[in-house]
Amino acid sequence: IPSSWLADETEKVREGYTSESGIPYLTDMDSYYHVRLVRNYLDHGSLGNTVSEDGKPWDSRSYYPEGRSADYQPGIVWLTAGIRNLTGISLDVLEYKLAAFVTALSALAAYLIGWRLKGKLSGLTAGLLIACAPVYAMRTCFGRFDTDMFVIFIELLMILFLTEALRAGSRRKMLLFSLCFGLSAVLFSLCWTPRNTLLFGGLTLAGGMLYVLFLCVTKQAGADMRDVRSFFRHDEVIALSACALLTVLALLITSGFTAFSSIPSFLGFISSTISAPVGEAVLPNLSGSISELNQARILPDHFGQIFTAYVPGSQPTVINGTGGFVAVLLSVSGFGQLFFACFPRSGRRVDTCQVRTCALYFCVLGVWSAGCCYLTRHGVRFIEHMSIPVALLAGSAVGAIRIRIPRLRGKSGLTLTEKRSSFLQARLFPALHCAEAVFPATVGTIQSVADIRPSVTDASCYAMRFIRETAKDPEAVMTGV
Repeated sequence: IPSSWLADETEKVREGYTSESGIPYLTDMDSYYHVRLVRNYLDHGSLGNTVSEDGKPWDSRSYYPEGRSADYQPGIVWLTAGIRNLTGISLDVLEYKLAAFVTALSALAAYLIGWRLKGKLSGLTAGLLIACAPVYAMRTCFGRFDTDMFVIFIELLMILFLTEALRAGSRRKMLLFSLCFGLSAVLFSLCWTPRNTLLFGGLTLAGGMLYVLFLCVTKQAGADMRDVRSFFRHDEVIALSACALLTVLALLITSGFTAFSSIPSFLGFISSTISAPVGEAVLPNLSGSISELNQARILPDHFGQIFTAYVPGSQPTVINGTGGFVAVLLSVSGFGQLFFACFPRSGRRVDTCQVRTCALYFCVLGVWSAGCCYLTRHGVRFIEHMSIPVALLAGSAVGAIRIRIPRLRGKSGLTLTEKRSSFLQARLFPALHCAEAVFPATVGTIQSVADIRPSVTDASCYAMRFIRETAKDPEAVMTGV
């Protein structure tokens, strides 16, 4: 086949996926819905394009001709409109690239947590694994203008602020980080569904509660909290109570009682997603036809695929979607290291602060791991949340390798062999472990993003326009099988 012919055909295909402004189309219909909300906000000052009879913003283009309420999480709209007004950048550019830039902050937040846990190398590994988690990258890459850009970043902020509040050495710092935790809950409820704030904020708080229970039953942490009368006067209990109270207040301020009243229906929706297969109920289970709500598998189809982070043409699995088998194996190792660090051997010199730090992250990340493992059974979309404990625990494992290496640099009179051994142990081995964890995730992310194609083209617009112009009944309903 002549190369010139291939070039011409490639250019024709590229033009079919490119708008008049020269920017590729967005990848899904949800992104275009958010685009319309931003334009409504800039044109009308609200998320709706009109106002209902009771004076509330109304979206007349959804569920046409009746329309529906424009009550939606405004975080993505406010951020995009604010950047556009401040910088003058075209909306076409912001809508196409903003998500990729915002999600880079997630890597920074993961680095800070990993650095606090086991040092710089731990933070570097955790940050790279978060940034290169394939499922997360596919949901936040160029051309995806969706609320997923905020999810992992704010969840990492919750973990960071709660752990810092529980580690704070003074009441002032403790209350400051507790306030930051409450503000991150406000951001979460403004950027994503408020009930999910309860879900993932609750996982974080549950980890903090488990840590407090650890302090109650062990003497190794250096805190005697077995006296019921003095229990509520301890800093950890005050910090945890403040975080929980501020989270509830944040939800009441931003969404009222709606977030709490929707919990039963939300749990019922999740359970019905799997329990009623398509075709076996009175009506088909439409939730089962949504790919991101399908039950996630742990392992891919073939053994050789567990070492990769992306399998082309296959639904993501937990192993592949979080960075590959090596990253998951390191996370299990990191989890075990934190567990044994909580119970040091008798007779050894114990660093109380280090024990409490390991116990704190063991409890928080352990609850996150268990919760996300359960959630992945109810939807592929929860794999991206699983990347948080995997990345942080894998980073902890790599950082522990660096910490356990004997420091020979300060010794004098070392032979050449000892110096080479010191270099291998102190630099090369930890770097290799970091590379073997991050490399599959990096390659998998590149492959997954390269395979993404816009799901909306000119043909989609022409088809919708044809239906609108030729449908005789203005209230006709279009269905698909």
